[in-house]
Amino acid sequence: MRDDRLAKALETVAPCRYFWLFGAACCVTATLIVSAATARAEEPRTAYWLHCAGCHLLDGRGAPPEVPTLIDTPGRIAALPGGRQYLMQIPGVALAGLDNERLAAVLNFMLEEFSANSLAQDFQPYSASEVGEHRLQVLQDPLKRRAEIFAGPGFEPESQAGGH
Repeated sequence: MRDDRLAKALETVAPCRYFWLFGAACCVTATLIVSAATARAEEPRTAYWLHCAGCHLLDGRGAPPEVPTLIDTPGRIAALPGGRQYLMQIPGVALAGLDNERLAAVLNFMLEEFSANSLAQDFQPYSASEVGEHRLQVLQDPLKRRAEIFAGPGFEPESQAGGH
């Protein structure tokens, strides 16, 4: 007799349980879709925060000389012969845990966010294929390569670079 009452009770409760389970699954799915869309829209900034801001800080000012600033300097470097490739071959950039497309987006974000005043007018955003080609050649001595780029043609010291 007791088994019959339990079976009847379970029969009436079971459909409700599945209804609530279905409703909860729909809510979780909707939340994940909205979160993914929001994260996708902010992906380069978020990736910068996660992979770069720990050293270069949220505002890109870094802690010179140990951690270079991202304010204006990378924009000037990108315009110099070899500078564009240099920015993709710095170990912290080349070895970042990002795929080529995301890394290109982060580089473009950093240049547009922190170096907009110093970017060349004909600057072309980095592409995933370009990043994929150059990041494989990780610089063993980035400071030496930076000095070589600055010693080459086209470099103007900051005091002569139009006030940047």
